[in-house]
Amino acid sequence: MYPDHWSPGSDRRAISQTPPWANDALLSACSAGNLSRLRMHLRTREMTDDDSQELLFRLLLEATKKRHVAVVEYLLQQIKSTDFPHDIIDSAVGAGLEIYRLFHTKNPDIIHHEHERLGDAVCWAVSACDPEFLSYLLDNGADPGRSLRLSPRIWCVELPIEYTVLVLRELHEHQAVAYGHDYYREYMAILRLLLQHGAVINGANAIQQAGFYGRVEVLEILIDAGGDVNWVLDPYSKDPELETTARPFCEIQGQELYGTALHYAASNGHFETVKFLLDHGADPLKKDSLGASASERAQEYGHLEIVSLIECLTHP
Repeated sequence: MYPDHWSPGSDRRAISQTPPWANDALLSACSAGNLSRLRMHLRTREMTDDDSQELLFRLLLEATKKRHVAVVEYLLQQIKSTDFPHDIIDSAVGAGLEIYRLFHTKNPDIIHHEHERLGDAVCWAVSACDPEFLSYLLDNGADPGRSLRLSPRIWCVELPIEYTVLVLRELHEHQAVAYGHDYYREYMAILRLLLQHGAVINGANAIQQAGFYGRVEVLEILIDAGGDVNWVLDPYSKDPELETTARPFCEIQGQELYGTALHYAASNGHFETVKFLLDHGADPLKKDSLGASASERAQEYGHLEIVSLIECLTHP
C-alpha cells in the first residue's frame, strides 16, 4: 500500500468542485472501477467540450485515487488536453508506477512536476521505498538530486540520497522485512540507483550520516561512487551551490559542528567504521569546524580504543 501523505496543495490549480452534471452514477462507476457502466453513462451525456473536459478530469481524479488502472487508461484516451490539474498529477504520483506510466505516456512533461512540500516524483518513490518506480523515473530523465541548491527535497529538507542514508541507519540485513517489503535490500537498491544517475554526494550530508551511524556498507557504496571521505561542510563557503544548503550535522554545547565522517564515527564510538574510514583515506589530523581532530572527539566521549587506533596511525 502506498503512503497517504501525497496529497495536492491547497494553493495551486485544481479542478473545480463537482459540477451538477457529474452525478453520483458516474462517480460511483469510477470509484468502483466499473468500466462498462462508466462507458454506458458517458455515452448518454450531451455536453459542451468545456463541460466534457471538466467532467472527465473529475472522473479521472476519482479513478486515479482508487487506482483503477483500466478506468484511468480509458479516461486518458477520452481527454484531449494534457494540461492536467496539479491535484490529478499528485494523485497519479501517489498511485504508483502502473498508473503514473499512463499519465507520463500522455504527457512526458509531468516528470518535472513538483509537489510544494513533498518534492517531485523521485522524492515520493524514495520515501515510499519503491525502487522499480524510481528506476522508471530516473531512466526517463528525472532528477536524482544532482544539485544541492536546486534539486527537489523531501519535505523541503533532505535530498533523496540523504533521506535514503537516514532510513538505512536503522535497517539491517535480515531484520527489515515487513508488509511484503525487504526494506534493507530495497533501500540499498535505491541508494545505488540514485548514485548511478548522478546524485550529488559531496556537499550533502550522506557520508557524514553514514559515519555517524556506523554504516560501513553504506560508506563503501558512497566512496566507490566518488564520495570524498574528508569532506567537511563549510557554512562560510562562497560557492553559491553550497551557501544555502550547508548545515551542521549536530551541535556541541550550542555550537554548530561541521565535521568529516571520521569525526562523527569517532564521536559515536564506531570502532569498525573508524578503521574502515582510515583504511580508505580518511585524514586523522583534519580538524572539524570547531577545531578538534577525530581523536580529540573520541577522547571527549570516552572512546579510548578509538583514540588508541588513531594514535597508532599518527604516531607509529
